[in-house]
Amino acid sequence: MKRSARINTIVGGLALVSVVAIGGPASAGVSYSSGTADSVPSSKIIGIPNGDGSTLFTTDGLELTVLPAAGPELSEAELSVLAPSMGCTMNVQYVHGSHHVSGTINGVAVFTCTVAPGSLTASYSLIRVSPNYQQWGAAPKNIIPGNKTLQINRAVPCDEGPGVFQGWAQGILAPPPGYVLSGPATNKGFGLTQPVACGLARVAVDRETLSSEDIAVIFVRSDLAV
Repeated sequence: MKRSARINTIVGGLALVSVVAIGGPASAGVSYSSGTADSVPSSKIIGIPNGDGSTLFTTDGLELTVLPAAGPELSEAELSVLAPSMGCTMNVQYVHGSHHVSGTINGVAVFTCTVAPGSLTASYSLIRVSPNYQQWGAAPKNIIPGNKTLQINRAVPCDEGPGVFQGWAQGILAPPPGYVLSGPATNKGFGLTQPVACGLARVAVDRETLSSEDIAVIFVRSDLAV
């Protein structure tokens, strides 16, 4: 039976809880898909609305809270110059023996939007699923205003391996003024866990920059929302 580890994170005064699977078949060894990103089917995730107007999307490896846009409503003239829609994607990469910092095991999550978001805070945990469960958290990180991309990572010494590892990411995202969330999120999962040992040759392909999971949300201009 699958067991779960509850992760409590407090970011910007918001207490958020996620559940990460640490038992069952996924922790027994390599569980990633052998297909390419294009061959892995996507699924829809219906968000859970909260009383503060936010919407929560969760998967085994990701948690995304979408807040309403902050600031005054835009005029028709101001709205008319905005792009009709924008999208944001959370991407958790496979944990890997780092090529960039010798002697470390590294995990990375990347948040990318097509338009600079109003705000974005990211958290990340590097998790050793087996042989002995351990979790290492990165300090929360805020996007620089005007930027479209935010990357967060956590590294541990190579002597924490070999083992089966996975990454887990959390984001708190608000669109810029003039945009509202549209529809469910889209999720693609490629398998969360990856056996990692520094110095071992990679099998088949280099998975350092490949996704273990991603989730995408779409926002539309408020005057175009149905």
